[in-house]
Amino acid sequence: MKKKIDCMFIRNGNVVGFTIFDMDERFRKYGEYESLNGLRIQSMDCPEISDQVLYLRGKTREHDRDIVQMSFETKEEAKEYISRAAEALKDWAENCPAFEDDKFETESDIDNRITHVVI
Repeated sequence: MKKKIDCMFIRNGNVVGFTIFDMDERFRKYGEYESLNGLRIQSMDCPEISDQVLYLRGKTREHDRDIVQMSFETKEEAKEYISRAAEALKDWAENCPAFEDDKFETESDIDNRITHVVI
């Protein structure tokens, strides 16, 4: 089974860093997926994080391995964002229409799709 995404979040105080090591190519430039918690997962140009959207790899391949970051008001907000983003990525991996042919996988397979979430 191919993982949907292999990524890492790193928090240093109130700053969150994000990088993608590997991503299922079926989602590249797929468009947008709105997770159940409201955070949108989108593939457009290159990785980026914002309050409302987590941008994954897109058409600008030379930025695929960039480490992007975002500052929050407090370290608690930064921790909350990482939890929210991890939850949104799990929802995306389970329910994004780009992965419809994966519906036969087990729940334990789904839990193994997201790795390297560091809090």
